[in-house]
Amino acid sequence: MIRVSDPALRKIALEAAQQVTTDIGRIHTDDLYEAICERLRQEKELFEATIHKAAAGMTRDLGERHSPRRHRKTGGLYHPDSILRLGGGIWVSMKDSTPTDTAQ
Repeated sequence: MIRVSDPALRKIALEAAQQVTTDIGRIHTDDLYEAICERLRQEKELFEATIHKAAAGMTRDLGERHSPRRHRKTGGLYHPDSILRLGGGIWVSMKDSTPTDTAQ
């Protein structure tokens, strides 16, 4: 789902990237983060969109960090702290999953 503010946030990111690009075409991510943050501080009307993007990123990071991977901790796929993505925006903690959930 694209929100109305997404193009505005993308424009800020692009402008910040152009600002911090070096003479030889390199973009240092630390500089880019700072330039984006500075621009977002100036755009008070994009506060809610920024919060939404941060929450989406944190959700994605949680899912990636806790997805089951072979030989991660236990040498197999099961770990009680893992999160299974069932589809349709539904996740389940592996310790609470049913046999049907794991088959999906």
